[in-house]
Amino acid sequence: MKLEQSETVTLWIKKSCESETTEKSYRARLKQFLESVETNPDEIVEQWKEVRYNWKEREKFIDKWTEKIENYYCLLELAPASKVSYVTPIVSFFKRYKIPIEIEYDKHVFIKYHNRDIKKEEVKTILEHSGLRDKTFFLMMAESGQRPNTLVQLRYRHIKEDFEARRRPMKIDLPSQILKDRVANRFTFIGEDGFNSLREYLSTRMPLDDNEVIFQPEKPYAKTEYLSPDTFSNKFSRVALKLKLTKIEEKGKPKPLRLYCLRKYFRNRIQVSDTSFREFWMAHSLGTDEHYITRDPEKHREEYRKAYQNLRIFTSDVPETIEELRAFYEGKLEMLKPLIEFVESFKNPDEVRIYLQQSPRSDSERAKMREKGIHYRDLTAEEVEQLYDLLNRASAATREALKKRYKVKEGKEE
Repeated sequence: MKLEQSETVTLWIKKSCESETTEKSYRARLKQFLESVETNPDEIVEQWKEVRYNWKEREKFIDKWTEKIENYYCLLELAPASKVSYVTPIVSFFKRYKIPIEIEYDKHVFIKYHNRDIKKEEVKTILEHSGLRDKTFFLMMAESGQRPNTLVQLRYRHIKEDFEARRRPMKIDLPSQILKDRVANRFTFIGEDGFNSLREYLSTRMPLDDNEVIFQPEKPYAKTEYLSPDTFSNKFSRVALKLKLTKIEEKGKPKPLRLYCLRKYFRNRIQVSDTSFREFWMAHSLGTDEHYITRDPEKHREEYRKAYQNLRIFTSDVPETIEELRAFYEGKLEMLKPLIEFVESFKNPDEVRIYLQQSPRSDSERAKMREKGIHYRDLTAEEVEQLYDLLNRASAATREALKKRYKVKEGKEE
C-alpha cells in the first residue's frame, strides 16, 4: 500500500505536520520503517482496535511493536541525534492512535558532527566561483541567517516593499508557515551585497507576480512548486570540493564544510547590542523575550545596519566618513553634475524618491509611456540607477554636506 492512499497516515500527517518539509520527512521515515517490518499502517491501527480493551492482548501488542521499533533504532547506522530524528515520526504515528509506545533511547544523545567555522575569505571564494542564482542564495543565507528551507520558499511578496524602494538593509518578511519550530511571523534583512546580487538575479524576470517564487529552477521543465534545499546544498558542496576547501568524508559522515556553515557564519559574525535581535532574525525561539522584543522594523534595520560591516563579505569601495565622501564625490564631479542639477529641481530628497518610484524603470518603458503622450524628465535609465545609489548611500548628514559643497538650498542656489 502507498502511504498516500492510507487514511490513517493522512489523518496523522494533518495532526502532526505544519509544513511541507516536515510532512515529506515524516512520510519518508515512516515508509522506511514499515518496509523494514513488512506491514502497512492501516493494519497496525486495525489490530490495535481489536486488542485495545483486552488487557492481555493489548500488552502483547505494545510489547511487540516496542521491540520492533527499538530494534530498528539500534540497527540504524547514523549519528546519535540522527537516529532519534528517524524514530521520532514513527513514535508520533503510534501515539496519534493512542498506542502507548515508549522507546528507550541511548542515554547520551548528542550532536556528533558539527558544522565547522567558515572564514570570510572562504565564503568570498565560493561566491566568486558560483553562478548568479547560487551566489545570490548563498549571499542571502550568509547575510540573513535563514535556513535553506526558508529561503527556497520565499516569494516576491516577501521582499517586494523594500526591494522596489531599493531600501538597504532590505527587509525580508518571514511568515510563520515557512519557518521551523512553530515560531510566529518574523522578518530579517540583507545588506548591500545581497541586495545587489538579488537585483541582478531578478532583473531578467521583472516584473514579478507577488506569489512568484524567488529562486527558480535552472531547467524550465521542472515541475516542483519550489526548489529543494538539497539543490543548493549539492551546489555548495561541489564548489567547495572543486576549490579544495573540503574533502569527501567516508560514507555516513557529513562534510565538515557544508551549506549550513553560512548560517553559522551569520550567527558568529553578527554583533548586536542585544542578542534577542540576532535570535529574532534567525527565527529561533525567543522564550520570554518573544513578548518583549520590539517589532519596529526601523529599530531592527538600524541595529542590522550597525552590525553589517562585520558581516559583509565584499569590501565596499564607498567611503564612510563625511570628509571621505566629500572627496569621493568631488573626484566624480563631472559624472554627478547632471544628477545634482536634477536633484536641485526638487524641494527635498523625499520628492526625488517619490518621482523615481512613480516613473518607469527602463528606457523601453519610457518609450512606451511617450507613445501614450506621457513624458518624464530627460533622465536615462542608467542615470536613474546612479541616482538611486547616490540617495541610498548618502546619510542625512552626508546630504547636508553635499548641499553645502554645491551651495544648494531647497532646490535653489544660495
